[in-house]
Amino acid sequence: MRHLRRLLLDMSLGVPLILIYCLVFFLFLSAAFTFSRFNGELPLYLSEIVCSGPTRNYNCIQDSSPSCIKTLSHLVNVFRTAQMEPILVQDCGVRFTSATFAHFLNLFSDSKDSLALAIGKIYIIKSMIAAYFLTVSLYLVRQFHYTFRFAVQSVICIFAFPYSLFGAASEYPAVIATIAMLPVLISLKIYGQEKRLTPAFHFLFLVNLMIGFSMIMANRFETTMFCGIAILIHVWHSCWNKQQQRAWPPLLIFTTLLLIFTSQNISLRTLLQGTFDGTTKVLSTDTAESSAVVQAIGDAGLSVTAPVTLVDNSSRNVLDAVVVSHTDNRVITLVLLIVFWAPLVLVISPRLVLLFRELLSKRGVRTIASEQLPAVLVLSLFVLIPLIARTIWFFQYAIPLILVFLFATSNLGGSSISLNVLLKTGLFSNALAYVSVLTQNGPLYVGTIVIESHWIAATGLLFGVLVSKLLTMYTIESAVQDRAV
Repeated sequence: MRHLRRLLLDMSLGVPLILIYCLVFFLFLSAAFTFSRFNGELPLYLSEIVCSGPTRNYNCIQDSSPSCIKTLSHLVNVFRTAQMEPILVQDCGVRFTSATFAHFLNLFSDSKDSLALAIGKIYIIKSMIAAYFLTVSLYLVRQFHYTFRFAVQSVICIFAFPYSLFGAASEYPAVIATIAMLPVLISLKIYGQEKRLTPAFHFLFLVNLMIGFSMIMANRFETTMFCGIAILIHVWHSCWNKQQQRAWPPLLIFTTLLLIFTSQNISLRTLLQGTFDGTTKVLSTDTAESSAVVQAIGDAGLSVTAPVTLVDNSSRNVLDAVVVSHTDNRVITLVLLIVFWAPLVLVISPRLVLLFRELLSKRGVRTIASEQLPAVLVLSLFVLIPLIARTIWFFQYAIPLILVFLFATSNLGGSSISLNVLLKTGLFSNALAYVSVLTQNGPLYVGTIVIESHWIAATGLLFGVLVSKLLTMYTIESAVQDRAV
């Protein structure tokens, strides 16, 4: 009980941890309602949640025809119109890996919930969970200050694009799984590096890993696989440093949970089986064969163009998301892209330089190969996955793998780039997207209450500034003070 109270009300730096949790929760919730038109763009994920729970008879219309997905229409935005319900969600019967988490969300729904209320509950529950993962991560960084650089760089990568801010509480499952990766990787880093752990912290790490693994496996297949790679990297480093006793508990927890989830989730089981027998194909045939490079050299063209497709797809998607892709001002578009990409590039580039410098150094070949082999394998996966799975990269797919790369190279030391500057750049890019979306969406309708966009903008920006300040105080400044001591 004493350790739990310390976890919830850590008064170091005069900032209660519970206050950080509340601010992060309201920030995610505000962003979800701000970007609620996202619901109409991903109707399959919304129908997976709403139409598999108690509200399906009230809010859904079943459509089992083969052409259902092709004719699937966008949903009327229930929070941006005064239109009275009922508004029905078209259900094609398609279920994904995230169906497991959908069942959890439906524990809080009622058969008489309107569609707006059902979506609002999704936002609230997922905002609470995402805020929990970030708050736990901050607590771990505060207690083990040598993780602060890795943690802050990971946060910068996750929130470099506004997808994570807007999507943390949305029905789209990839973002919540990515955020769950943060405390998992921090825990693995501490668990593999800390020589002595009290029984309370040892128990906290294992429970934290169990919660994080469960959230990832219940939402996203590829994030589950990337998390498995991080576990193998942890085992490799633990065995290399002759700490075998630290290698096996995380692996045992991950393997046990994976067996449980694959036995219960048909989609996860099918994808996992397809990965091992080489039959998993993510990209449609038409999309792959429309590429000139693929037509010239076959599926290997997907690997050759992997960096280009990541930049192109992510850029187009973020411009569409913030409703600026239709502007004729190319200068504004260029500035926006620079702002969105700068934090991500400035975090990853030094890591790549340090890695290749280490590989080309005059140290023993065996030592270098053993220490940096995991990082090289992660880089190889970035090129090989498009070929193996016949897919292309998007920001949402690549970020978990980028986090694993940062984890694999976290022993290389830091860079000269100010993390504070990168955090402020990320804050500016998300604030820019936030205001841009609000100017297009107009007022928010919550029942009979109408909230004007300028009030939403002011509230969201205030939460963002406070969260950014607390992040800085709780990580960078605290770590500097600890090192000074």
